[in-house]
Amino acid sequence: MKTEDLSKLSTIGLKSVTSVVIPGSQLKDSEEFDTDPSSVVSPSCFKRARSTTLLQEGSKLEPPCHLTRIPMELLAEILLYLPSTKCILAVARCSKYFCDTLVTNKSSVFIWRNVRAACKPYAIPEPTPNFTEPAYAAFIFDGGECEVCKKKTSAMYISFALRARLCGQVGLNVD
Repeated sequence: MKTEDLSKLSTIGLKSVTSVVIPGSQLKDSEEFDTDPSSVVSPSCFKRARSTTLLQEGSKLEPPCHLTRIPMELLAEILLYLPSTKCILAVARCSKYFCDTLVTNKSSVFIWRNVRAACKPYAIPEPTPNFTEPAYAAFIFDGGECEVCKKKTSAMYISFALRARLCGQVGLNVD
């Protein structure tokens, strides 16, 4: 490579080159460049390309949730004061962290059991072996179809043994 070519590199902002490979070059591996060390460009001077992903205007980063930093024991103590497993189900559905902590974490089962046993005015019956505690709470408190008119209703089961749910309109007309 000629000295003029290296000077062109330095004029575009490259300081030094340790080795330059030119496609189609006639140089053999045994040949070396005859260059001045001040005009050689080092690979460390190359800059990264700019990232093309930019934040959209008006989008803000959400501040971190400090509730995710509290220990499991403290979270359990707070949740044990809730009146029913319906409230724990609502907390578990509010974020991915709480879902992972309360639904998929095996160590949180005692929270569901204790709140279910202390539910007012009557304790909720034990779940059958095919239910996990969170699935049982969803089974009880989430809506479903009325057994008579097949309309969607948010009413609780009238019989856990039969798994029968009646909407308000049909429930009033049953004799």
